Amino acid sequence: MAIIKKTTTKPVKKNLATKKSVTEKVTPKKATSLKSVLKKTQAQKPKPVVKSVIQAEKIDPKIFPIGKFSVPHEYTDVVINNLTQELKSLPKDSKKVAKKIKSDAQLQASYRDGGWSIEQIIHHLADSHMNAFIRFKLSLTENNPVIKPYTQDLWAETADIQLPIKISIKLLKALHTKWVCLLENMDKNDFKRTYTHPEYKTTPALQEILAQYAWHGKHHLAQIELALKSVEIEKTEEEKKSKEIKSIKPKPKPARKH
Repeated sequence: MAIIKKTTTKPVKKNLATKKSVTEKVTPKKATSLKSVLKKTQAQKPKPVVKSVIQAEKIDPKIFPIGKFSVPHEYTDVVINNLTQELKSLPKDSKKVAKKIKSDAQLQASYRDGGWSIEQIIHHLADSHMNAFIRFKLSLTENNPVIKPYTQDLWAETADIQLPIKISIKLLKALHTKWVCLLENMDKNDFKRTYTHPEYKTTPALQEILAQYAWHGKHHLAQIELALKSVEIEKTEEEKKSKEIKSIKPKPKPARKH
């Protein structure tokens, strides 16, 4: 019986380079169709960059006549000084606006439907800035104190709101005199001190609070100007209608026939 020996055949290594070169020589090139050329050209064209369109937040000019508050990019000495001067001028600017109010109708006017009246805004400025000043004092004398929030809408409805607006303007003048004195004697480290707001769960630095309240004063004064302007527009329209009514001549009565 013959014994068949098993032979192991080693795989032949293919010379890809040689095969490719042989194939290129032997195989004729196919004719390029117009369709394939167009397809290749389209593939080579850079794809258009799809930009993500971010819709800008719509701001109601009646609510935010000077725009919403934005945090400064940096707090240099110049920025801090400018913000301090803006805060310093608020009592004087409030007094100028108050001089334009000549009637109770103007005092009760609002910058929008359902908004605070001019009377409420001025008293609110005094209330709000009192709280801000106290938060500054707490932050400078304690390590990141937890401040006491308050409901500003309810504060705008308490009995003292019925007092003459000059009371709150005088209060703003005295308050801001103390506040500016404090600000002008603070250093860079003082402005970086913080407090904790338990409602918003934030720990803002005093430099940011300064920027916010410098904006806050201008924001509400612009609302008052808007309210006064709306009163003038209404008054003008009423006068115009009144003149139109008077200018309409009554039709002559038809003559009686005898």
